[in-house]
Amino acid sequence: MSPSPPAPHSPEQVASDLYAGPIKRSMTIAGHPSSVSLEPPFWTALEAAAREAGLPLNALVAHLDAERVKAGGGANLASVLRCWLLDRAGQGRPPRLEASNNLPQL
Repeated sequence: MSPSPPAPHSPEQVASDLYAGPIKRSMTIAGHPSSVSLEPPFWTALEAAAREAGLPLNALVAHLDAERVKAGGGANLASVLRCWLLDRAGQGRPPRLEASNNLPQL
């Protein structure tokens, strides 16, 4: 019998996630199939941000991608997501929401 996996958010699982490689997920962004590779802690944080904003994950990612393109599109999407999450964590705040369409702003 194989050992059971660690419980989510247990110290063992958190340590395991910190050293795990990127996980690629497929999603639709602006009507186009795309994929994003992020490490497990970033996926966890991004999912939490989407829940707090009341958005599906792909809607949050699509919004951040649109902001990236509007700003000149120099960075790749995965880098933008990591930096946005880092900024959000450093500020200790949820994403700001636009009153008109309920989407997070950078």
